[in-house]
Amino acid sequence: MRAVFLSLSMFCLNLVFGQNIEEIKLNVNIQDPMKSTKSLNLLDLRENKEVGQIKKFSSGKESKVVFQKEEKQAVKEWFEKYNETKGKDELYLVLNKLNISQEDAQNKLEVSAGVFAKKADKFHYISKVDTVLFDQGNSNALVRAIPALLGNVIKKSYKIVPWKEELSQENLANYEEVMKQNMPAFTETTLKDGVYKSYHSFFRQTPEEGHFTIVKNEKGEVVRAVKEDNKTKIPARQINIYVADGKAYKNTLAGFVEMEKDNRGYYIMSNHASLFPVKTGPTYGIMFGVAGGLIGGLIGGTIDAVRDNNKTKKGQAKEKSKYYIDHLTGYYMLEE
Repeated sequence: MRAVFLSLSMFCLNLVFGQNIEEIKLNVNIQDPMKSTKSLNLLDLRENKEVGQIKKFSSGKESKVVFQKEEKQAVKEWFEKYNETKGKDELYLVLNKLNISQEDAQNKLEVSAGVFAKKADKFHYISKVDTVLFDQGNSNALVRAIPALLGNVIKKSYKIVPWKEELSQENLANYEEVMKQNMPAFTETTLKDGVYKSYHSFFRQTPEEGHFTIVKNEKGEVVRAVKEDNKTKIPARQINIYVADGKAYKNTLAGFVEMEKDNRGYYIMSNHASLFPVKTGPTYGIMFGVAGGLIGGLIGGTIDAVRDNNKTKKGQAKEKSKYYIDHLTGYYMLEE
């Protein structure tokens, strides 16, 4: 009865003060095709549990953004709605940040969340979303983006093997830094020469076995890596990073670019046109955002990387910025 009374009281207060409410509806399909997941639970680690206000700048009207139900219950029911058949895996959605605010006459959405598998009393990282989006403020696009962003990282997690590292619940608030401290690419003083087919193998410092020679064409472009036996050849498109004489080079649309390192991590100097392919499609009116997280947007209802519409050499020659390589996803993060 007390819960009902509180709900009615809040409803009445909203009526009295005329406060508008915009609800977050967790209605994106998150069915587990592997049928291996038993449950999805929420660990809400946000310092501020309020999502914030969304504003329509044409009218000045503001609405408070809230979940339809209490957050933990909403996530639990979300999973159960789309997963009648259940497996054995216990997954946790760890919410570190979910905030909507206003900046430069736009609504700004910040989302940071990770998915972990729990085994005994330890957590194992699987995947994450860490992004910022902007909207002009005349629709509820950012509110609809929330279940799309969270749903996408949950669905990806079903098909990814959890990392071996064990994390305590106390470590989840800063799990990215904790995991970085155990990666040889950060802890060792020199990098191992060789070919790395994935970001994961680079940060783990586990290159392909054997000695490879990088082969370039007359323009100086990398075309392949050839093993010393001359039988094993890896085409450039399959090389994520290679290290030669202790220097790392990242594969991009504009070719291999030297990687540098500072206190924050590994980065390359580049711009949108050099990193992201041109791709067109409906966008729900969302402007792509860049602010200390993965660069992302909603394209045709799916999460995708930011695309720059200029793929020409002129676009690639534009002013360059630091793009960090996320050690847990391999995605680019633009310097704040």
